[in-house]
Amino acid sequence: MKKFVLQLQRIFIPCKENNYRPKFLDSKFLIYYFIFLFILKFISFSSLFILPKSVYFADITKTRLVELTNKTRETLGLQSLKVNPLLEKAAELKAQDMFSKGYFSHYSPTGISPWYWIKLADYNYRSAGENLAIGFLDSNEVVNAWEDSPSHRENILNSNYSEIGIAVVKGEFLGNKTYVVVQMFASPKIKQETIFEEEKTTTSQTITGTTITLESTTSSTTSSEIAGISSLPEENINKDLKFNFYKFLAIDYDDLLRKIIFYSLIIIAAALIINIFVKFNIQYPDLIIKAVAVIILLCVFNYFDKFSMLQLISHNFMI
Repeated sequence: MKKFVLQLQRIFIPCKENNYRPKFLDSKFLIYYFIFLFILKFISFSSLFILPKSVYFADITKTRLVELTNKTRETLGLQSLKVNPLLEKAAELKAQDMFSKGYFSHYSPTGISPWYWIKLADYNYRSAGENLAIGFLDSNEVVNAWEDSPSHRENILNSNYSEIGIAVVKGEFLGNKTYVVVQMFASPKIKQETIFEEEKTTTSQTITGTTITLESTTSSTTSSEIAGISSLPEENINKDLKFNFYKFLAIDYDDLLRKIIFYSLIIIAAALIINIFVKFNIQYPDLIIKAVAVIILLCVFNYFDKFSMLQLISHNFMI
């Protein structure tokens, strides 16, 4: 134990044994550690280009959009929305129609309303709403834009809705490959209602302005079956591993990296303070300059999170 304490002293505290130059600040460790964090930050930035090209991007984004939407509702005491496959089908049909006819709007060029697709999917609704998005690179970017728009936010926080369906589809729009997101909200019509009551009920049809993009190539991680023979377990395991990796990269990686940088800043700052004040009359400017430089650079790294980096990337994002 005593040896361990002495070793820590040599690493962090200026003393006679380390010639008053703590190894933590004196060695090349800080430089190598900074390079390591720079590489991790570069991966975070690169993921904004890599993920949209992944076959898992649509599934990850769809799941994440539901999570973020419900998180926003729950913070205000509203019930979470349940995913309904019929609404997902309606959203998919609407997204495909927009790509096939080259428009981005709640109403098609021929005047077809969003509610047409909900009815086409055999969903009997009491109230319904729609959010759109196109040209985005990250699910947080989409939800942040929706929440900043009064009409889109009204859909997200509408207490009349109980179910949700989202489609993330990839296609060509105005000559560019992109993703479109169609988010359908609704409440099912109560079956016990009489015909007379149904005639009196005014269906709420909420339309939010324009929306943002996302194109969806829906990929399935379930085992495919050909001629009654399921795919090999190894293939399924590989698909699950890849899906979880891309999901981690899209959702958790940036937050984890920010925490690593934050705690690194605390440790380096503490080491610098100890170095300066333990032996105030013995100072080595080169150690102080190096530590301060690394602290400044890490502060810059921590400031530029994924959302900040998105602002630096040119992309045609609309809502």
